[in-house]
Amino acid sequence: MKKIPNAYVVTLILLAPISLLFFPPSLTLILTLPAALVYPQIALFTGIFADILYYAPKANLEASYVGALVYFFAVFVRYIFKTRIM
Repeated sequence: MKKIPNAYVVTLILLAPISLLFFPPSLTLILTLPAALVYPQIALFTGIFADILYYAPKANLEASYVGALVYFFAVFVRYIFKTRIM
């Protein structure tokens, strides 16, 4: 059976994408980093959601690129911690 995440983890995962609506991008990044260490896909989702939410014609997809970088960073860190612990 899978372990059910505690309330802090669930709150952090839900707060990361919702923070795009209420907080500046720097705080959203600060909330997304710890959430990505628990659930790496949240960084990619938050980046794509930010680009969809704040889309402008002829604009770069910077939030998606940052989300992809944070995603790969989180996967790498989780892999390193998993191999070091075992």
